[in-house]
Amino acid sequence: MAKTTSAAKFYNQFWKKTLSRFEGSAGLLSLWMTEGWSPGKWSEKVVKILVQTAKECFEGQGIEVVAKNSPDKKFHRSEYFNIDLIAYQNDPDNWRKPVLALEHENSQDEDWLAYCIWKLLSIDCDYRILFAYPNPKATVQVQNPEQLEKLIKDALKHKDHRGKSIMLITGTWYTEARRGRGGWNNALHRKIIK
Repeated sequence: MAKTTSAAKFYNQFWKKTLSRFEGSAGLLSLWMTEGWSPGKWSEKVVKILVQTAKECFEGQGIEVVAKNSPDKKFHRSEYFNIDLIAYQNDPDNWRKPVLALEHENSQDEDWLAYCIWKLLSIDCDYRILFAYPNPKATVQVQNPEQLEKLIKDALKHKDHRGKSIMLITGTWYTEARRGRGGWNNALHRKIIK
């Protein structure tokens, strides 16, 4: 697929479809509000939503979306390049660069998040998304979206990454939505960082 959609337009479309899928997902809000939730269960549900969203965004374009529990059709593999979600042009005779690379990360560890950012920026693709959860109650970790944004901006300053962008989606754990008020639009936020 030629890059015919601007990054801003694609990111906006992906964002709207993601919010819509979160709102329509039975049981997701109750899992979010459960104090004893498991990062594994949460990731499984969210990545499934993100796979469905990516498939919808690329519908009819010959793009295959692979992720854990959503392997490709030819090799039955998932998590290409150790990235949580990869979308690529499905042309078995001509491997092309991925269209989308997406990382979903529950950890608030600054070094681990920097590693996730590095992975995304190392992939030659049209669109990159990092979905993460800063925690205002963390003591030595990433506590807010601004810290995460700074990590991305610092990485983008390197000459190897100039001209690239990442859409950062953050889920804020301690919000009205977590207590059952306000919906996903109050709990999830996005920003395109260049």
